[in-house]
Amino acid sequence: MDVADWFEFDGPLAPPLAEFVAILRRRARTWPADPVNTYLLLPDPDDVAEVAAWGADGHELLAWMDVVDDAESEVLLTLGAYLGGGRVRGDEIHNQLLHLPEERTAFAFDAAGSVEECAEATAVWFAAQLRRPIVREEWVHAGIVQARRWRFADTDTALGRSGFRTGGEPLDRTVHVRGD
Repeated sequence: MDVADWFEFDGPLAPPLAEFVAILRRRARTWPADPVNTYLLLPDPDDVAEVAAWGADGHELLAWMDVVDDAESEVLLTLGAYLGGGRVRGDEIHNQLLHLPEERTAFAFDAAGSVEECAEATAVWFAAQLRRPIVREEWVHAGIVQARRWRFADTDTALGRSGFRTGGEPLDRTVHVRGD
């Protein structure tokens, strides 16, 4: 797998941003993830309102990734890190709007320093989240999975669910999805 497969971006990046991305890409090669689930975003230079909004927040670049249950092709969590002004702020982000939450979540991190320090802190944060143990709990009826629930096994934090249960049905199986 090529380093450039991680956090793909078409077009040139300003030197500090390119350095940030290069460090993330090098570190990402060891992550238990697929590069197709990593992304970069810069404000559209032709969109004056977008450039102004990003600038007001001090953001220059967003690096984000989806944490996925590959077996079920289900995105469980979207994590993003905004870089700008000598600092980086990461947290769970909205999977379509890509906004940081108004209130910090348990996933939040902040780092300040050089571009290299911010990139290293971001890489460590992404890697730590990817290595956390995730399980999928399943309820089965007549051999068919009727409902699923995903959670971090280390904290019991819910990550999502699908299907329908009526209530007190016992859990039929727990599947280790990823992580240590």
